[in-house]
Amino acid sequence: AQKPNLYTVLLTPNMGRYYDIAPAPPRVSIVSACCADRLFAEPLAVRRPPGPPGAAVRLVGLGTIQVYKRWRLAAEALLLLDDAERQRLEISVYGPTLNEPEAQRYDRHLRGMIARHGLERNLRLCGNTRDVPGCLRAADWFFLPSTNEPCSVALIEALALGVPVLVSASGGNVDIVDSSKAGMLFEPDSARDLAACFRRILAGGATPAAPADLRETVRERSASTVAAQYRRLYLEVLG
Repeated sequence: AQKPNLYTVLLTPNMGRYYDIAPAPPRVSIVSACCADRLFAEPLAVRRPPGPPGAAVRLVGLGTIQVYKRWRLAAEALLLLDDAERQRLEISVYGPTLNEPEAQRYDRHLRGMIARHGLERNLRLCGNTRDVPGCLRAADWFFLPSTNEPCSVALIEALALGVPVLVSASGGNVDIVDSSKAGMLFEPDSARDLAACFRRILAGGATPAAPADLRETVRERSASTVAAQYRRLYLEVLG
């Protein structure tokens, strides 16, 4: 970012704070990651009314199965719940396991942990999907446990469809998620704090805004809006 004749784009303000790089347009600009415009035109998720006591809560995660995504944290938090709480949670993770040794080892480790502790009903690794909107609409909550995720496209997609979110308070999440309306933030890498959030959700203590209002929190992160920001930046640089 300090090199002459080079221009840097940060994805969120927190990315600048993480690397100790102050925005200074046009040399250092902030332009978000984005999701497809069509997601803002698709039907919003329909929020299920509160079920009877003991009803299941469905969470969906999207992302590759690898260490930095911290999917293991979900298993660790589930094990901190009592049996009755745990059996009410259904976490489905959609995403491929990359064909590289570290990712393959992590996949085996995570599946082994799930099997050893009998969590097969509670934490499912579902593989890849070509129906991201369908997976998100089936969820009561979107779930992202990774730490220092720069600017999650899956998170933006979930909010664009009106799904409340449960994410770590780190990385781009803190700039994307308004915890007063969009969902809940938990302490990064803390299974204990994540378990507390699970309990709050199960108890009905979380009251996110309506799906249409959640969509509006990320409208500026649509592909056409972000493309326009890049176009202005390129024109300024070329000038």
